[in-house]
Amino acid sequence: MSVSRSVLLIDFDNFVSGLMDLDPSAARECAQDPGRWVATLAERYTVEGPRHWLVRRVYLNPGGFVVDPRDRERLYFSRVRLFYTNAGFEVIDCPSLTKGMKNGADIRMALDVVDLLAGPVEYGEFILASSDADFTPVLHRIRAHGRRVTVLTTGQSAVAFRAVADTVIDGPAVVDLIRPVAEPSGPLDADSDKAAHHPPAPVGPAHPSWEAFGTYVRARYEQATEPLNIATLALETRRAVGDENVGPWFGLGKFLPSLQALNLPRAKFSQHHLWDEQRHQAPAAAEHIVDLPPIVAQVATVTELPRLDRDSWRELFEVLEEYARTHDFDLTDSTMWSRDTLADRGYHVGRQAIGIVVRGTQFGGAPLNRTPAPDGGEIAIAFTRNVLRRAVQSGLDLNDDELETVCDWLGVAVQDAQPDNGE
Repeated sequence: MSVSRSVLLIDFDNFVSGLMDLDPSAARECAQDPGRWVATLAERYTVEGPRHWLVRRVYLNPGGFVVDPRDRERLYFSRVRLFYTNAGFEVIDCPSLTKGMKNGADIRMALDVVDLLAGPVEYGEFILASSDADFTPVLHRIRAHGRRVTVLTTGQSAVAFRAVADTVIDGPAVVDLIRPVAEPSGPLDADSDKAAHHPPAPVGPAHPSWEAFGTYVRARYEQATEPLNIATLALETRRAVGDENVGPWFGLGKFLPSLQALNLPRAKFSQHHLWDEQRHQAPAAAEHIVDLPPIVAQVATVTELPRLDRDSWRELFEVLEEYARTHDFDLTDSTMWSRDTLADRGYHVGRQAIGIVVRGTQFGGAPLNRTPAPDGGEIAIAFTRNVLRRAVQSGLDLNDDELETVCDWLGVAVQDAQPDNGE
């Protein structure tokens, strides 16, 4: 089996701060048990086989901290060094250089990338854990040397930054990667092998539910009289096999790699469909593309606004209100529950799109874990404000008519959606 000779560089302050906003439990897992989730990352989202970590470095400010929003307790970065050292990382201390807490970690990481590219070892993949768009030139440099680029992001990252990467793992995918699939039923002996080594969960065909997965999908594939919508098939599969059995798609991270691993006869795939090239007519390429107003399409391009129709936006905001009102917030659960609820109501919106909206709502000032929970109108306004702010930051200035078109598409009044100058 081939392996990927990989480099993992973590901008800890940036990465964990964003993760704490998204999912505090995942942030603490990331900080206190890096060995487990890094072992999981070695098996997921791969192209050339499992990753073999040749370089693992974490850059952190030993005087820094992040506040857990649940209990206001501080997670001090100085206490994290030991966990990363014991997980095989080289810990690079980057103390504050200014009163604004700038610590130069991004410059240190950039210089290290240049040194690694110029060194005697040819690394196949560089993984950077950061949402900082300042790394965009670094990603270009890595690509110019013919190496793969993967980024792990936990905050809002610029479209230009993400576009350079071969693979982007963000939001719910990062949380799924870091948080354990299941909590142990009882306390583990700290000296036991299970507690000390965290053996990786079975992946792909070795997974205990793989046979049930394959049986269900093969039956649906063989009985289908037309191309299968992949998003719909994923939802049906979770219901048939069970969310608790599927987990993060049998350790492969996404549904499509799991489908492809089944080696279905004569199977062809597009972004949205699976079909049998002998029995089915290939779906039209434009079939699921929403016809957006030109200015909305431009905003979507520069801000990653999900390309949903007008009715789907209104329903999505209502479903998120319902989730916030009836659940204790969990990022993974919020995207899965909302996706399933929307599907039951006839709206097919993927988890990735929902995750973008959940994060945008948070950055816009109405997080779903707020008390009291935000209503649908507040969620819509917060998300729209964040989208408009990102558009301006990307250099897309909207005139009054364009602003009204975008706000109308999202179901928000223009006067409510104007970002505050201080934001």
